[in-house]
Formats: sequence, structure tokens, C-alpha cells
Amino acid sequence: MTVRGSAIRQNYTLADGGGLHVRNDAVVKLLDGTTVTNNKADQLGGGIYATSGGTVTISSDSSVTGNTNVKDAPSNCEGDGTFNGTCGP
Repeated sequence: MTVRGSAIRQNYTLADGGGLHVRNDAVVKLLDGTTVTNNKADQLGGGIYATSGGTVTISSDSSVTGNTNVKDAPSNCEGDGTFNGTCGP
């Protein structure tokens, strides 16, 4: 999946991955100024959670910031997947 120039924001989940949950062998690319912000997860990865085998690429003009877990702790990118690019501030 490729996301271009979009905002993934203000989502909430009782599980992992408030903004995105990348599973299995999925490949996600965040391009062209895409933002993942103000999402919350009751478990891990308020912004993005990627399981083993999942790959997330974040372009230099995109951002994953301001996401939290249920304890309001920063939780931008978590999981055993592969994250290419900067996640968080």
C-alpha cells in the first residue's frame, strides 16, 4: 500500500496500531508529506505497529509523531517489523 500526501490522525484502537497495523508480509510506503499523528493504541504502536515480516517506509518529507499508548506515553512505531526512515521527533 502506498499513501501519498495524506493524514492518518485521531484514530483509536483497543489493540495494537492506532494509526496503522501492518501485518504479515505487507509493505506500506508513506510518501509526499503523509503524516501519522494523534493516534492512540491501548497496547503497542499508537502510530504504527508492524509485525515480523511487515515493512514500513517513511519518506524524509513524511512524519510519524505525537502518537501515544493507553498510558499517554509516546508510541510512534513499534513491533518486530522493519521501519525504514525516521519515526518520531
